[in-house]
Amino acid sequence: MVMTYADGSTFNPTLEEDVLAEDDTTGFENRIPTFHGYSASGAAEAEFVYVGRGQQADFQRLVSFN
Repeated sequence: MVMTYADGSTFNPTLEEDVLAEDDTTGFENRIPTFHGYSASGAAEAEFVYVGRGQQADFQRLVSFN
């Protein structure tokens, strides 16, 4: 997964949990790999839209822009 910003720069998240000294389970060699259990397979491409706090008023403001 790669996220491309409007200026052309990219971000490639590792999607892997950091190993924490205070939680020894994060360093297990046989730990379950990171996954998103509720997402569909495939790729998505779209522009990001800032919606503030995601409150109803924020979405109504977005609708008013159309």
